[in-house]
Amino acid sequence: MRILGGSAKGRKIFTLKNNDVRPTGAKVRAAIFNMIAPHIYDSVFLDAFAGSGAMGIEALSRGAQKSIFLDINAASIQMIKKNVKNIDFELKSFIRKENFFYFIRQNNSKFDIIFADPPYAMDGIHDIVLKVEDANSLNDEGLLIIEHDYNIILNEGKKLILVKQKKYSGTMVSIYERTYK
Repeated sequence: MRILGGSAKGRKIFTLKNNDVRPTGAKVRAAIFNMIAPHIYDSVFLDAFAGSGAMGIEALSRGAQKSIFLDINAASIQMIKKNVKNIDFELKSFIRKENFFYFIRQNNSKFDIIFADPPYAMDGIHDIVLKVEDANSLNDEGLLIIEHDYNIILNEGKKLILVKQKKYSGTMVSIYERTYK
């Protein structure tokens, strides 16, 4: 897997060799970053369920100010550290072995972009929009991007409005924007 755009374009990202992590494919990753391109520069990007860290690293390569990487898998955390070091993004990266839902409830920080690619069979995936909204984790006009199985219907919130949804084979990408309401 390689970085698709920006200052680190073409650089290699290492992934785990087992089936514990399902990295976002190049086609979907490129499509997501094309859709959110105006929002990337100087943003604070949260890569939840980070796996290899490809999405957060891609954001840094394209001009994000910093990326926060979260995962509960120790092997994923080690892989993210290796990738961030290999591409020399250590100073712009914060890597935490922590549950995403716990993190957003406990953390007072706000993010410009949250990318969440949870396990497709995860309990509570239907309520991810509501949980992010309740935690008040996004800045105004911030984006929540969820990669999920196309059969999963996400529960809608009041302050996070679905602005774009696109299907890629068995994967759906849903993009929500935080409104001022």
